[in-house]
Amino acid sequence: MSKAYTLENKIQFIIDIYSDALRVSKQSGFSFDFILSQAAYETGWGKKIIPGTNNLFNIKADHSWNGPAKKFVAPEHIKVGDETETIPVESKFRVYGSFEESLNDWFDFLRTNPRYHGIGVNSDGVPHINIFDPEVKEDPELLAVALWHDGFATDVNYVNNVIRTMRGPTMRKALEKARSYYEHPLSSYDSIHDRVGLEPSRLSKEGKPQQERDGGSLSSETLKRDLIDYRMVWRIKEDGSTRGYFICND
Repeated sequence: MSKAYTLENKIQFIIDIYSDALRVSKQSGFSFDFILSQAAYETGWGKKIIPGTNNLFNIKADHSWNGPAKKFVAPEHIKVGDETETIPVESKFRVYGSFEESLNDWFDFLRTNPRYHGIGVNSDGVPHINIFDPEVKEDPELLAVALWHDGFATDVNYVNNVIRTMRGPTMRKALEKARSYYEHPLSSYDSIHDRVGLEPSRLSKEGKPQQERDGGSLSSETLKRDLIDYRMVWRIKEDGSTRGYFICND
């Protein structure tokens, strides 16, 4: 029987990557909160890291990778007609010597891939979003949408899950512990419980950015503005109070 993975294990995972994630965030300008949350979601708070890889973001060993790799079967979400099916696919994943190397390569992978600079279109024919636009990379919610839109992940629930991880009580506790450990300034998400969530389904019926408006195709810039407009969704109760879209269980 495998040993239970506890809250303390999850907190320790954030402590372990906190310092290097903060360094990469400062060097690149990408949201620190997003980097931590994406790594936590991709790896199940460190529990599901592919053995022997130190791969925090499940980045595959594509043709641009010259380092070691390891084969592993992972679920992929494949569109079949109008439906999306989840099937196991064997792929090669990048192997790193440490979490630090993985975090450094996360940035290099994004930096050297043209699609993340807004070049070309995604599988639905919609222009890619330039995630290096300061308005995108500094906003963790918008960055989550943009990365998914540009094809970093195939799971249609990816945005929801990353943001739910970011806003959950586990991350709050982990950040408190890590800040105490490293004596760094407070995270920008100290008021996380006062924020409301992104509802990707507002972008289109399929939960994807709308491809056309007023009879024409959306430009990357227009698409970015639409994502900014929709990234926060307030739900107003009859008594005038608000509630967030996400339920933070983790």
